Amino acid sequence: MTKRQRWATAVLLSLALVLTACSCCKTPRPTSTPTVKAVDREPDEKVFPKETTFSGSDADIILDAGTTVSPPVDKIDVRDVKDPPEGIEPIVAVDIRPDDLSFSPPARLRFLIPDYREPPYFNGQKLDIKQYHEISKTWILAGRANVIASDQIAEGEIDHTTIFALTFPEEPPPLIFPEEPLPVTLVSFVGGEPVPNLAKSWEASEDFLQWTFHLVEGREMADGTPYTSDMVQEIFDLNEKGYEAIKGYAGSERLDDYTIMLTLEAPNANFLREVSQIELPR
Repeated sequence: MTKRQRWATAVLLSLALVLTACSCCKTPRPTSTPTVKAVDREPDEKVFPKETTFSGSDADIILDAGTTVSPPVDKIDVRDVKDPPEGIEPIVAVDIRPDDLSFSPPARLRFLIPDYREPPYFNGQKLDIKQYHEISKTWILAGRANVIASDQIAEGEIDHTTIFALTFPEEPPPLIFPEEPLPVTLVSFVGGEPVPNLAKSWEASEDFLQWTFHLVEGREMADGTPYTSDMVQEIFDLNEKGYEAIKGYAGSERLDDYTIMLTLEAPNANFLREVSQIELPR
């Protein structure tokens, strides 16, 4: 090998060594970590941001703003029940679906009450809301509904869904007689409810301006004087107790010895309670 050939070979070996060293010192290219997309999971409840009403033919469900419904739904069905399970005589019955929804705070259940005349509905009247218990096959008390007679509705609260019925209370509140007898009034209030006293029953006109009271016959004062519609009229009108105690009182009309009609200038939601404050002599 000539001197020139030896020189060329040495140069080539040197270049090869340099290239190998550069390859070993080269910084490795970083690898990217794959991104895993989070799986969208349906929450176990739904919050209604504004007041929402779901309507049926016989009732409405009203969710106030911020009401939470669990499990989550977008729609609630309110179905009328014409043939409810046995054991009840409802004014109105509805089936609210899906079953087993829960509301927090409670939802408002607004029944559309029919035109009922015997006895009449009146503002502030309390009716029972009963729910059907599927396991025991019985009806149980779920709450009370407040009547707004002028709008023909009764509204209460429920915290879950099932079959509900609006009913009259099974029994009137019991009369509890203290040692001193109750004052003699047309009606009394016991447990916040109007109950008979001198009047055994009463009814109102469609516009709630005329109220007719049917008196108990044969009831007498201590001296034997019978209680009659004449006596009631004298107390309410001639002594002006009716005008003083009853808002909008316009007078009375005697229909017979034991029937009297009281008239108002405008409907008064507290009428019966104000009537109960007017005492008759004993």
